[in-house]
Amino acid sequence: MNARSIRARLRTTTIATTAATAMLATGGVALATPAAAATRPVEIQATVLVLDDGQPMVSAIVDRLAKEGVDYEKVDLTSASRPQLTPAFFASQGWLTTRAKFMGVVTPSAEPASLTAAERATLARYESTFKVREFSAYNWPSAGIGLENQYSGAVDGMAADLSGAAKTNGFEYLKGSVTFDDLSPGVSESYGYIAKKAATSNGATYTPYLTLPVPGTGENGSLLGVYAKDGREQLISTVASNASQQHWKVLSHGIVSWLTRGISTSYSRNFLAVQVDDVLLPDAEWNAEGNCTVGDDCDPATYPETAPDATSRMTAQDVDQLAAWQRTNGVKLDVAFNGAGAADQKAETGSDALEASLLANKNEFRWINHTWSHPYLGCVHDDSTTPWQCAKTSTGGINWASQATIASEISKNVAYAKTNTLPNFDAASLVTGEHSGLKSLPQMPADNPYLASALTQQRIKWIASDASRESEPRVLGSATTVPRHPMNIYYNTSTKANAVDEYNWLYTSRADGGSGLCEDNPATSTCITPLTQDGFDSYIVPKEKQIALGHVLDNDARPHYAHQSNLTGDRILYPVVEGILGSYRGVYADNAPIVNVTTAEAGTQLVRQQTWRARSSQVQATISGTKLQLFNNSFSAIDVPVTAPSGTRSGLSTFGQSYGGQSSDWVRLRGLGLKTFTLPTATGFATSASWDTSAAATPATPSAPALTPGTAKDGTSTRVVAQPVADSDLIAAAG
Repeated sequence: MNARSIRARLRTTTIATTAATAMLATGGVALATPAAAATRPVEIQATVLVLDDGQPMVSAIVDRLAKEGVDYEKVDLTSASRPQLTPAFFASQGWLTTRAKFMGVVTPSAEPASLTAAERATLARYESTFKVREFSAYNWPSAGIGLENQYSGAVDGMAADLSGAAKTNGFEYLKGSVTFDDLSPGVSESYGYIAKKAATSNGATYTPYLTLPVPGTGENGSLLGVYAKDGREQLISTVASNASQQHWKVLSHGIVSWLTRGISTSYSRNFLAVQVDDVLLPDAEWNAEGNCTVGDDCDPATYPETAPDATSRMTAQDVDQLAAWQRTNGVKLDVAFNGAGAADQKAETGSDALEASLLANKNEFRWINHTWSHPYLGCVHDDSTTPWQCAKTSTGGINWASQATIASEISKNVAYAKTNTLPNFDAASLVTGEHSGLKSLPQMPADNPYLASALTQQRIKWIASDASRESEPRVLGSATTVPRHPMNIYYNTSTKANAVDEYNWLYTSRADGGSGLCEDNPATSTCITPLTQDGFDSYIVPKEKQIALGHVLDNDARPHYAHQSNLTGDRILYPVVEGILGSYRGVYADNAPIVNVTTAEAGTQLVRQQTWRARSSQVQATISGTKLQLFNNSFSAIDVPVTAPSGTRSGLSTFGQSYGGQSSDWVRLRGLGLKTFTLPTATGFATSASWDTSAAATPATPSAPALTPGTAKDGTSTRVVAQPVADSDLIAAAG
């Protein structure tokens, strides 16, 4: 019997028992289902309904729901075969409870024209009956939603303020001000309607959540706020964004929290880890004259590895700076080290000031095994061709690095850590040189076949991979991969001048003196105007900060990685990380600090997210009064993400960890297990209700007017779209 059958059997047993009890109470006569719906305690499924018409704002909120783990069901409004939104679609009346299928609703606008009049009326009745909130993604301001338009146009670069009402209703994690993206001054990136509150009647109210000055007036207007009438609450957005924009990443968590009343199967944190590879080794340096890397693709006769500035290696002073920087900024930059670098230096000179300084400051750092000497642990290189190929054995097979070689590289570096009693060192975590051993196109479409067994032999649990090649974790022997985001602060640059020169070589056209790679690969690269000498600070730092901060705000635990060369010379890594921290801390409140994860913590989080995406359908979450219940209808245990209001209890214990004004954690739910949480106060959802599923229960409403064309923005480019409908009569009729 499968899990679905068991769940059905459990429900059948419950119904049969209830019916039998009823028969005994009435002298053995079974009670018939009541002709009219009666009031019952309400049980609400922790699922968000998304009515999707394909517009970017709906796609953006779906993206956020998915990244946080919130359960949602999407209805494609453009499909002729979509389900009809009848009363039975939304809820059902049972013997013991009234069951509501959705805890929140996302709509394209306050009155979606893609719905029939009856569907709009049923939706309004459902939300009013069960006190289910709605996020209305993009709207034209009108009296029907409590607004009067004051400005239409781009809001790029404008600073918006959160109201006090917002900061106590889902947006507690923010300080209060959010600036809209303005990445390209010549392009309108976000289109909005700034509106003031209109006169309302019949008890309707509009509460601004996000306001900003109306250009040319000095008065404030609203872009986001709550329209309430007849028991309904609609969070009205009059600005368009997409999932990639930073301001949306900042605001969207609050929208989800408001929509779900802070109760959902979700877990959200803002993670940041930066791992610095090659510590103790020298790194080859970019040569601006030859547009090549010394010791790699430079002509060794013209640019020898022994030439001055051909390599860069941290100094003792750089270590002191790293320790001081960490203390000042409250974030660790993880040290991925290669012990052979110190051994080689001492063999050549008799001492190593870098190693001495690192060991003197060893308690300041988190240490990661980067193998002993950083060899390539995939196939043996055949450099006789460009690009290189995998060397072949005498029998024609691929010549792989052996299991003994891989194991030795791991174990020798572990021995170095033990000999020097490195603290904060996890021997079960590993970064191979260049992520080698793992599959890497075009030369290696598969892993080194000896890698998995070597990892198992050395008891490795986590091995770093390149997120630009494979973004999801996977199992390899005893280990699981932890994808890392590469940073465009290159391993072969220690100075701003070299960083700018290499950037220009990679990202400018041949006519501008570049390599032309951007011309040859338009699908993955865009040519830029050559950067000037100040281009590192004016272009590269803001660009890299934007990319990395986007990962931080995406509930993405993947570490970033750079190299030791970036911490010497001009120390070019620091401005990027400082920019990330500065931008973050300027917007987020102290109750939502950046979470500085280790490799193991990042891997654990990524595996949990991946598993939850695959198995979320096996868990049923329901809310009834002050009870949140989780039921695992599969045979095997699963980690479930849970977010609930602060003060929620699990048994006799306080639930979760406090973050951003809420409590959240991962909960282990055994096979066929049931777990109950006690919420601190009434949730705001209806606790008792009746629900008539007959068609006559829902009054008819007028048909929606036709959409009129208007110009709007989708966040990346200008396009002609259907203008949000101003349909106050519809809303009044449905309310």
